[in-house]
Amino acid sequence: MLIPVSPPHCFAKASQCWQKPTQETCLRTSSVLRSFSEAGRKVWNIPPMYYVYLLESLNNPTKHYVGFTTDIKKRLQEHNTGKSIHTNKFKPWKCSIYLAFENKEKAEKFETYLKHGSGHSFAKRHFW
Repeated sequence: MLIPVSPPHCFAKASQCWQKPTQETCLRTSSVLRSFSEAGRKVWNIPPMYYVYLLESLNNPTKHYVGFTTDIKKRLQEHNTGKSIHTNKFKPWKCSIYLAFENKEKAEKFETYLKHGSGHSFAKRHFW
């Protein structure tokens, strides 16, 4: 896989702008990605992302939960520490998948879809 090491701000050959990943380029890439966390988004004035996430209980793999948040790590921690009455009984949880949305309404509609009827069947068939 090729990753950019710097923005191709010139009309250089592709081989000069792209290279195979090394430990150094992977570390730089991960630090760039970290800067787009919630704190980084506020600093850079980037609108928040809205996440729909699907959890699976580690103690009882037949138990699942679908939720909506703007901070995946914090929300998973809340589920695993028992702060949610709906998931407290089957903790600890692992995040099976999460999907990011720029639009809050679309994320909320997708969460509702996954919690009901054919959306629940879709999630069961493809995600769990």
